[in-house]
Amino acid sequence: MRRCVNQIMTGALLGFIVLYSRPSVAEDPSIPVATVQWDKLKSEEKLKSGEVISGKEGQSSWLKIVNSDAGTRSIPLCVINAPAITTPSYAVRGRIRYENVAGVGFLEMWSHFGPGEQYFSRTMGTEGPMKMVTGTSGEREFELPFHTGGQAPAPKKLVLNLVLNGPGVVEIGPLELVPIEPLAGMSGASEWWSGQTAGLVGGLGGAMIGIIGGAIGILAGMGRGKKLVLVLSALITVIGVIALTSGIYAVINQQPYSVYYVLLLLGGQMTLGGIACLVLIPYQFRMRELRRMQALDT
Repeated sequence: MRRCVNQIMTGALLGFIVLYSRPSVAEDPSIPVATVQWDKLKSEEKLKSGEVISGKEGQSSWLKIVNSDAGTRSIPLCVINAPAITTPSYAVRGRIRYENVAGVGFLEMWSHFGPGEQYFSRTMGTEGPMKMVTGTSGEREFELPFHTGGQAPAPKKLVLNLVLNGPGVVEIGPLELVPIEPLAGMSGASEWWSGQTAGLVGGLGGAMIGIIGGAIGILAGMGRGKKLVLVLSALITVIGVIALTSGIYAVINQQPYSVYYVLLLLGGQMTLGGIACLVLIPYQFRMRELRRMQALDT
């Protein structure tokens, strides 16, 4: 029976290790999930449009698009297949410069989630990184963000295009796909906490499981502190049920992945471990007491 209790505690500790060592739910926006290098696409014969030109000394190559058509033209740039995005919001970022672009042009990103499920983001703003492509501009940043509405995204692919409504020359630098924080007002409900806070909650929760679980295992193995052991087991169970219920409510309330995942994981571990302790430990104490009485009789 002692072995069963030790297995329960070991499982809780392993759960903590996995949770604490896994990458933060909200990834570091400074670390790209994927990159697009135009010279690499050219060498792989996957370049869809334009010509690759050398960047500044020590910098990556750029893509140059020369358009002479007077009408609207959608120019394919690249496709990012099966992007490894695990956050509700993400963006493609890069740098752009252009000269004598007639009309209003823009960059666009199509997020494909399955048959009939594709959604676009476009740089149609008047300023900032989402500014439209028109006239002449020196090198500047651009960004194509997308928010899934609070659920963990799983786009099958991302398709990027340049749309021009007249002639002009556009040059685009290397691209980066990065996780981002949701834009204000885009999610259906306000988030309970950020992705970074989720990592802290998970780490502290896992540490609590390990400490309390270890205390239960040691006391139960020594056959001491029965009341304390049962109180700690009941405490873990109650906290686990509260966390599990909160996780289910977070899913129903369309909270992001970084909120409900931690609650469901910790709640499930604590509830199952606590119930197992409440069932097994009293039996272990009874068996220990029975063996003691039998030893006295002999």
